[in-house]
Formats: sequence, structure tokens, C-alpha cells
Amino acid sequence: MKKILTLFLISFISLSCKGLIYDVIVGRPDIKEDIKVLKDAKNNKTIVFFPMVHVAKEEYYKDARALIDSLRSEGFSFYYENVTVNPTLDSLETLISNRKTRSILGLNPILNNKNKSYPKYISKKNLVFQSYKVMGLTKSDTKLDIYQNQIIDSIENKYGEINLTECDLQTPLFSEYKCKSDNSKFKFEFTNVYRDRYIWEELQKVEHNKIVMIYGEMHWYFLWPKFREDGYKIIKGEV
Repeated sequence: MKKILTLFLISFISLSCKGLIYDVIVGRPDIKEDIKVLKDAKNNKTIVFFPMVHVAKEEYYKDARALIDSLRSEGFSFYYENVTVNPTLDSLETLISNRKTRSILGLNPILNNKNKSYPKYISKKNLVFQSYKVMGLTKSDTKLDIYQNQIIDSIENKYGEINLTECDLQTPLFSEYKCKSDNSKFKFEFTNVYRDRYIWEELQKVEHNKIVMIYGEMHWYFLWPKFREDGYKIIKGEV
């Protein structure tokens, strides 16, 4: 059974980002039904996991804000994902990291309305990109994620340099992306392997006993086994 579940998860994550976004939008419109609440009675810790959708109707993020505001009033601390480039890199290093990321994911993951690499139906269906500001997150909340260039470095240290095609080099970052390569084979390692390991390790250092995690649904499937082994139980929601 475990082997079947593992194969299912790998297949699920191996879908193109474009297809995954569409499936999530259509299938899971209500954030209230999706949150998970975990409790570790031994250490008196509570974790609320938001399996976030990165593109959806505006109402989805307003609902998220209402929940975030409520949990904030109860004394919860907030941790969220955001894969960015280390700001200490120079402009050329940043550009190369962004291009390699795009060649792996099949699109530029930066969420804004100028990004033409996302599917065209986003604008046609009046969908909006996830905004932490709209959701009510503030500078006092914590970004807990690995830098994009660190993920690229980890992949290249293991497999060798990620090669860019002439198409990759010539296509502007926010333009429609049609370049072809075999770099998509690194997608699972980019989106989950290194990030989930880092997120879990850093969570162990957090001293707060009331935590909200705002991460994409894929991370839940790989973090939940760690929580379970660590003594957490689900008191609201389903695996």
C-alpha cells in the first residue's frame, strides 16, 4: 500500500505546474474545508496547515484573510513559503537562476499579472495570483523557505550543470514560455525534495507553540509523515 501511495504522490507532483494549478482551482475552492489542525499533546504544540492555492478567485484569499486574522488574535505565529533568489546575488547570477528555474518548472513562478508564462485562462476566468498582502500577512510574519539559487546549486552539485537552450536565453523572463529541454526531470527535486527537508529542519528550531503554516498542498503530503512520527495527531481535517 505504501508503495502505491508513493507512486501516486510522485505522479501527482510530476504533473506540469500549469496542469496542477488548473486542477487545484477547479477541485478545491473552499479553504475552510482544506485546513489541517495538528496537535502534539506531549509538547503542547498546535500547528494549523493551510494547503494554499497559488491562483484562484479573489474570494478565496479574502476567506484566507478572515481565518488568518482570527488565528492571529488567538496568538498564532505565521510561517509561509516563498522561493526567492538570495538578494546578495548580482544581477547576472539572479538572471541565470531565474532562467534555470523556469526551464525546470516550464514557467516563471513569480506571481504577478505581467507574467505571460502562466496559462491564458487565468485572466479569462477572472482568477488572481496569490497575494500575502491581501491575505493579511505582515513583515512580522516569517518566510520559511530555501532560496531558489540554493535549490539550483543542490541539483547541480548532484547531477551537474543545468544547461540552458538558446530559446531559454532569448525568451524574456515574463514572456510566454515555449522552450523545450529535459530539465523538467528535476521538477520534483526543485519543488519538494530540498525545500521540504529544509522546512522540516527549520521548524524544529521554532519555539512558538501555536503555529500557522501557509504552504502549497504538495508540501503537506511530505511533511505530514514527519509530523506523525514526531507525535502529532490530526484533530481537524483529513490526511
